[in-house]
Amino acid sequence: MTQIPNRKNLLINAGLFYLLWFAAVVGSGQNMTWPALLTCLLIIVWQLHPSRRHPSDFKVLTVALILGLIADSLWINMGLISFTDARPFPALSPLWILALWAGFGLTINHCLYWLKHHPVLPVLSGTIGGPLSYYAGIRFGAVEYLEDVVTVSLYLAIGWTVSIMILVKVSRLTEAPASTG
Repeated sequence: MTQIPNRKNLLINAGLFYLLWFAAVVGSGQNMTWPALLTCLLIIVWQLHPSRRHPSDFKVLTVALILGLIADSLWINMGLISFTDARPFPALSPLWILALWAGFGLTINHCLYWLKHHPVLPVLSGTIGGPLSYYAGIRFGAVEYLEDVVTVSLYLAIGWTVSIMILVKVSRLTEAPASTG
């Protein structure tokens, strides 16, 4: 059974993730990675404190980083998107986007715990939220679409839907089954 996080921690988790999103995207648009890394460190330290940590947080965080490296690197190499920051390995996901994936992973058991309540919720969130987030990144100068918006959005929607479903599954693996009796 999914444990509902306490309200204060839930709000702080959400606030830190939104702060991370803005630090990462706006910072990248200004060719600065440090705001994303510093804010990511903040959410990691906050969320992984033993009094707030969910049993699967480390696993979900690790899987989120792997998914981010694979997904964004794949979209770069498929010629769908380009990140505008200067970095030594342009064919790989930039550090600031990996910081976002890490932060996102730490929301699955906290402010996004509701994704675990119904199988349609991760699909809707990935289909809508993934493409919208990248589209907003265009507005801040952090990302460019190299193909038409519909094509890129379709790939992003599929990738984010699968990623969220995987993260939810990883989170559920450590939850105790509901007692029957």
